[in-house]
Amino acid sequence: MIMTSGTGNIAEAVGPYTSAATEALDLGLVVPVAVIAAVQLLRRRPLGSVLALIMLVINVCIGMVLIAQGIAQLVWGVPLTAGEIITKMLTFAALTLVAGGLLARIAHPGASNAARSRPASIVRGSGPA
Repeated sequence: MIMTSGTGNIAEAVGPYTSAATEALDLGLVVPVAVIAAVQLLRRRPLGSVLALIMLVINVCIGMVLIAQGIAQLVWGVPLTAGEIITKMLTFAALTLVAGGLLARIAHPGASNAARSRPASIVRGSGPA
């Protein structure tokens, strides 16, 4: 929902103006890049990793913006039903957390394997200092 600048009231309908651009970007750019990334990852080609990294960064950035937008709507009193809050905010929050976790694993690939590869004495802290 959009607040009108003159009256401060919530606009009744935005119409197809914003959804058409989003749909065009999703279907024309995001889906093809995601498919290419998936195929390249399955073939273990470097392009797949690069595209996956780009997609994860975009996902996290858009997710943070959408979460902030949802919080702003709640703060400004935009009337949202529980269903709208769940579908718009919590699903994007979950997707953003998943993408952020995957991005962290890519950024620090040895972090998850480091504890498993150390000798038990070092992990427990009983080894020489």
